[in-house]
Amino acid sequence: MQPESQDSFQSQHRWFLPIGDQWVYSGDRYPDKPSIYDPDKGRVIMLPVEWQNDKPIIKWQETWFLKTR
Repeated sequence: MQPESQDSFQSQHRWFLPIGDQWVYSGDRYPDKPSIYDPDKGRVIMLPVEWQNDKPIIKWQETWFLKTR
């Protein structure tokens, strides 16, 4: 099921990381009620990044793999 947000996918941007000739997006997700925040319930999403006109494009993917040599 694809999250509602089309740019961060309900995450707080963490980093873009180059790996070989690929880029990976990482974002943190936190529980809905921050007043009872439990760090063990936080989640990280990682998605492949495509570049179009020098801009990063992130598309939701349930599963994906890093390309290997």
